[in-house]
Amino acid sequence: MKVKNNKINEAAKIGTEAVKNYNYLNFLYNATHPQAFCSNPPHQVYIEATNVCNLRCSHCPQSTMRRRPQYLDIKLFKKIIAELAPAKPFIDLYLQGESLLHPKIAEMVKISRDYGLLPRITTNTTLLKKDLSKKLIAAGLNKIEFSMSGATKKTYESIHRGATFEKTLNNVLDFLELNAAAGFPVHTRSVFVEEKKTRGDKARYLKLFSQLPLDDVYISPLISMFNWNKEINLNPFKRLPREKWPVCKVAWRQFGVNADGTVRACIFDYDSRYLIGDAKKENVLDIWNGEKMRGFRQTVIDRKYEKFDKPGLPLCTACSQIWPTGDKSNDSTQFPKDFVSEIENFFRANQPGLKAKYAAKAEKIKKAAFLKKHRTEWLKRILSNK
Repeated sequence: MKVKNNKINEAAKIGTEAVKNYNYLNFLYNATHPQAFCSNPPHQVYIEATNVCNLRCSHCPQSTMRRRPQYLDIKLFKKIIAELAPAKPFIDLYLQGESLLHPKIAEMVKISRDYGLLPRITTNTTLLKKDLSKKLIAAGLNKIEFSMSGATKKTYESIHRGATFEKTLNNVLDFLELNAAAGFPVHTRSVFVEEKKTRGDKARYLKLFSQLPLDDVYISPLISMFNWNKEINLNPFKRLPREKWPVCKVAWRQFGVNADGTVRACIFDYDSRYLIGDAKKENVLDIWNGEKMRGFRQTVIDRKYEKFDKPGLPLCTACSQIWPTGDKSNDSTQFPKDFVSEIENFFRANQPGLKAKYAAKAEKIKKAAFLKKHRTEWLKRILSNK
C-alpha cells in the first residue's frame, strides 16, 4: 500500500508540473502576442491580506491611498484559494499594506499550501518576531522578501519611516536562523530599492547582506505609480507617438484581489482606480477573462488609455513600469521580451525566465554557520557605518 501511495503521489507531482509548464509556455505566447482573451490562467495572483500599513515609507504612495482600511475575511480568502487551485498560480499575499498585520496571516499560508499552492510574502519585516516566523515556516511559506532599503541606520530610517534599523535587522537574522534550522524550506530574498537616497549604501548593502544565508540579495529599481516618485521623469518617453509605446505585459500575467474582495486589473493600481470584478460575488478565475478584464487588455493593446483614465486620476499614462527608467527596470514585470528566445531557454535548459534565484544549499549552510558564530560582530559592523 505504501508503494502504491508513493506512486500516486509521484504521478500527482508530475501532473502538477506538467500543468505549470503548459501554463507557463502558454503565458509566454500570450504575453508576446497579446489579445483581449488570455488563454493561460494567471501566473501570479496577488491577494491583499490588508491595505493597512504600520510604516510610511518615502518611496511608497500609501499615504495618498483613498481606500478605507480593510482586512481580508478568512472565509473569503479560502473561497478565493479554492477557486484558484486548479490553475496553480503563485499566491502573493500582499498588495498595498503590511501583510503581517493580519492576525490570521499564518493560517492564510497554510490554507494556500493545503490547496497545493505556493504562498509568498513581501514584508517590511518590522513585525516579524520569532514566534510569527516559526508559525510561517511551519505553515509552509514558500518565499519571503525582506524590504530593506538602506545599509545604514540613517538611510534606512529616513526611508522606512516608523521603523528602527536594529529591530528590523534582528527580525531578519532571527528568521534566517530559524529557516536554516528547519533545513531552508523558505526561499529568502532581501530587497533594496535603488534611488538617490540609497545609492550611497548600495555597495555596503551588497557586501554585508551577501554574507547572510539568503537565496537572493536583490537591487530593485525605483518605480512610480501615478507620478508619485518625482525622481522618475516620464516626459521624454511620453513624447513618443502612442503607437510606439510598449504594450505592458502585466495584464497577461497577473491580477490582484483587494482586501475587500474587489478585483483590480493591474497590481500597481494601489488605489483601485479600475476594478474588474468582485470575488465575493464571482469565481475569481471567471474574472480573469471577464468582460472588464478583456476590455482592459484591449485598451492596453490599442494604447487608448483615456478609456479608463479618470480626470486627475491617471493610470497607465503615469506609470513607470513599461519604460526603461533604470538599469534593472522592468526586468520582471515586463517579462518576456522575446517569445522564441524564452522558448529555447525553456526546452534547452528547462530554465523558465521567471524562476526564482536559489542559492546552493551548501552555500547557505556555510553562511548560516557564519551567522550563528558572528551574528553580534555582523550587527556591530552594519550599525557602525564603517
